[in-house]
Amino acid sequence: MAKRDPFKYFNISREIIRLAVVLYIRFPLSLRNVEDLFHKRGIDISHESVRFWWQRFRRTRSSQKFAAVHASVFNHFNYERSLY
Repeated sequence: MAKRDPFKYFNISREIIRLAVVLYIRFPLSLRNVEDLFHKRGIDISHESVRFWWQRFRRTRSSQKFAAVHASVFNHFNYERSLY
């Protein structure tokens, strides 16, 4: 059985959705900051769209793996920093 395409019903490209979700997960940015970054590059999206995409695609395998690796590196850095 073929897998369903999670980006099937969106009018915007899957690369933009992935980039918005990764920016929101990876960096300590607010939804409006992600919206501003895209506006500066000529892509008109709403912060509510970013929130919806994050809620929908945060459970995908690639974003879970990315967030887990980022969290472990971030926690390790803070742990080393607190020892000094």
